[in-house]
Amino acid sequence: MKQFTHSVFTILITTILTVMLFTSAQAAPTQIDGMAAVVNNTVITLSQLQARIAQVIQQLEQQKIQVPPEDVLSNQVLQMLINQELQQQIAVRMDITVTTEDVTKMVQLIAQQQNMTPAQLREAVKQQGIPEEQFINQLKQQIIDDKLLKATIAPQITVTPQEVQTGMQLATSQEGGNNQYHLQHILVPVADTPTPAQVNAAREKADEIVQQLNQGTDFRTLAAAQSGDQQAFNGGDMGWKTANELPAIFADKVVKMKPNEVVGPIQSANGFHILKLVAVRGQAASENSEQLKQKVTQMIFERKLMDKQQEWLEELRAAAYIDVLYTAAPLPAPLN
Repeated sequence: MKQFTHSVFTILITTILTVMLFTSAQAAPTQIDGMAAVVNNTVITLSQLQARIAQVIQQLEQQKIQVPPEDVLSNQVLQMLINQELQQQIAVRMDITVTTEDVTKMVQLIAQQQNMTPAQLREAVKQQGIPEEQFINQLKQQIIDDKLLKATIAPQITVTPQEVQTGMQLATSQEGGNNQYHLQHILVPVADTPTPAQVNAAREKADEIVQQLNQGTDFRTLAAAQSGDQQAFNGGDMGWKTANELPAIFADKVVKMKPNEVVGPIQSANGFHILKLVAVRGQAASENSEQLKQKVTQMIFERKLMDKQQEWLEELRAAAYIDVLYTAAPLPAPLN
């Protein structure tokens, strides 16, 4: 049976497992476990946090990535849950829903990407130890997240003719033209409007990470323990990207890198980035001019969408009531 690529497995792992808690004067008393955090009017429970930590540990172990210390891992997972809860609340307010047709199309899309039939995909999921119901629920959450981005962020994004022209020139140039780059990434984030002290602290942390990498520390281990990026628990693996799928500040450097080379820190609006080039491969340049134009336009749009998502999350966090109650300690067993 075929195995998942890192990117698809990440889609299945990094999804929301949120439990809404309701009380009523007429309702019977309900057992509630401890609280890890409060996000506006919703509680993230300790059992939710524990369940997600267990998922992340399983993912890291399957990829043979060293699991970060408990306090580091639990804090990263909790912050991820907070971000997901904020997005979930927006989706509920916007009445974003998922249809059976949406799920069917998502299954077909993932199966096609993996060169499988939908039946083979479901069997592969089963082999990964993921129950069918959980798999479908995770797909539904991914669909909601995608619809949310399209409804809130996509309308703010424009791709200019000049950007497309530059992208097409890059795609057809000798330097980086028809190549794809397998990259790993670490992000040391900064706040939406950071103070000079916060920027300096982030820069120093990024410099320390680069120093550790130069001394031979495994990139994936540091990414899992230190990165604030969405691929952190995937060892910072960005998968295969063309130059046009990368931010310009990355692409300019990546096309000149050699396999196993590390560059950084690279400063951007959302923090300091560290990149490692794992490998380079060529791809057939069979598109005609119009096909290439459409492909480049879509790549630039998707890149901007991902960049904007991080800014949007920072804005959501700044406007929300967030109370983190959890401190790293042995977690209780989940309630039955």
